[in-house]
Amino acid sequence: MLPAEWEIQERVPMNQDEFDKRYEYTRPKQENLLVTAATKYLAKFTRPCSSCSSFSRAILAFLPILQWLPRYDIKENLLHDVIGGLMVGIMHVPQGIAYAILAGVHPVVGLYTSFFPVIAYMLFGTSRHASIGSFAVVALMTGQTVHRLSRPIVANATQTIGDPTEDQYEPVEIASALTLTIGLIQIIVGLVGLDFVTTYFSEQLVAGFTTGASVHVFVTQLKDITGIYGTPRRAGVGNAILRASDVIIEISRTNWTAAAVSAVTMLILITGKKIVNPIVQKRSPVPVPFELLVVIAGTIFSALLSLETKYHVAVVGHIPTGLPLPSVPRLTILPHLLRDAISIAVVIMAVHISMAKLLAKKYRYPIDTKQEFFAAGLTSTISSFFPVFPSSCSLARTLVNASAGTRTQLFAIFSSLFIFSVVQFSGSWLRTLPMAGMRVFATARHCSSCVLVKNMHETTVHGTVVAHALSIHGNFHF
Repeated sequence: MLPAEWEIQERVPMNQDEFDKRYEYTRPKQENLLVTAATKYLAKFTRPCSSCSSFSRAILAFLPILQWLPRYDIKENLLHDVIGGLMVGIMHVPQGIAYAILAGVHPVVGLYTSFFPVIAYMLFGTSRHASIGSFAVVALMTGQTVHRLSRPIVANATQTIGDPTEDQYEPVEIASALTLTIGLIQIIVGLVGLDFVTTYFSEQLVAGFTTGASVHVFVTQLKDITGIYGTPRRAGVGNAILRASDVIIEISRTNWTAAAVSAVTMLILITGKKIVNPIVQKRSPVPVPFELLVVIAGTIFSALLSLETKYHVAVVGHIPTGLPLPSVPRLTILPHLLRDAISIAVVIMAVHISMAKLLAKKYRYPIDTKQEFFAAGLTSTISSFFPVFPSSCSLARTLVNASAGTRTQLFAIFSSLFIFSVVQFSGSWLRTLPMAGMRVFATARHCSSCVLVKNMHETTVHGTVVAHALSIHGNFHF
């Protein structure tokens, strides 16, 4: 016989509510997933205000310069940063002028783009070697947007033609507004946590796009290299082929003096890069600045030979001295720029993050990808209050900067001081600089991109060729 406590007892049937009430069970409140996610997201912004230590950590993360500048070793780093900064500054001058022309704005805007964004990135960036400023691919994409919305510009880049209309703006207004739009997009991407998208830009995609962009740069400059003006504007699918065919059709109108200037400039740059500098760098880490020498020599010979008046060679023209005052960009243009700004912002961050990670890995220091989005966005937003076009990390300048032994972003101070001296004191000297030479410079700097496929795996080559073909034959922004 079973004990009494083991005997089966009959229980009254209960539903769930009766069971919960009898045993005092309280169901957990059903949470709204959207509200929960929003609460967690907002906590990221309220957490820094929870204590003084949290607030100080947030400020240090937002302004990385406050972390490394107080610990800066003058004896160990200063000389390297001075040398690197001056080398980068020397490269900024011809690149800024050449890429400003490519972007469809006045050449002096390129010098401003080599000054204001550089200072801003020094405050917010985590990469020690990234050289921010003008970049050919971004300048080319900017130029397409500027040409679409602005009044036409004549060959000497100093005048405009046509009557202004309600839907047409000055080129520099479009470029500055585009810079602001790109900066806001980059900041928003960083805020919502979409910085992970850069991991989907494979090596072959970036290489193919850059190589295709180099072809676009060359074709775009071809008419100005040969001194052929008056060809129609081209945009959309297949515009590179149409531009090249326009030059071939009008080849009989070639300005042979401008073509000779282009040929000599190309010869000097290629000889310097391929023959002279490899020999020089065996004994010295500092290469010969052939780009700056071309600018100086071109300006002098153009003035002595009166290339503008006697041979109708387009020149840079008047370059105002001094730095401009800040002004608010034309906000009415922003809706017209959104599509282009998104595509340019993607290109800027793909190149920037790729270069920053590459050099951080090589020189063994950490970078913060999310902070780089904020740094790029704030750099663009702040600099947009000055006459600039969108800036990016330059492949060539960054590699030269690293090879010069630069240790910190303090090199930006010395680079900017060099640019300031050029803008302040040398503007009038550059008036006779031939435009054809600057067009060649914009082209020659990116010819080396076409050999990227030589060292790639077969599957990488296939992907590169596809991206290359799409960027040439398709709509470049798309």
